[in-house]
Amino acid sequence: MTAALPFDVVEMVIAILAQNDPNFSSTKSCSLASHDFLLVCRKHIFASIFLNWHANLPPTPIHCRKATTAMLQESILTSRGVVDCIQNLDYYVAAGDWEKPDNVIQTFKQITRNMAYGSLL
Repeated sequence: MTAALPFDVVEMVIAILAQNDPNFSSTKSCSLASHDFLLVCRKHIFASIFLNWHANLPPTPIHCRKATTAMLQESILTSRGVVDCIQNLDYYVAAGDWEKPDNVIQTFKQITRNMAYGSLL
């Protein structure tokens, strides 16, 4: 017979893992263990989003350097609950974002509706 850990302990372990996992590679692997793990890991992976970052800007976490508006839109469309995880969004306009401005506007409306506060730079 195996004993299961209380879920709050599992959440705490995942939070510690995510803090020490700059690329979220271990956190992403952990998210594959179960649906419950996925929901907890997603909170950490999508907590801060840095869109359209480039070399002239201050350094950012490694996992966020290549994120684009199109990637965020795809994540929101294909993964339920991602929007609820976003706590901070740093956004720099990219020329390609305005090829379909209605998509960008709708994406940001979804995000800001679910954020208590955030930063759009």
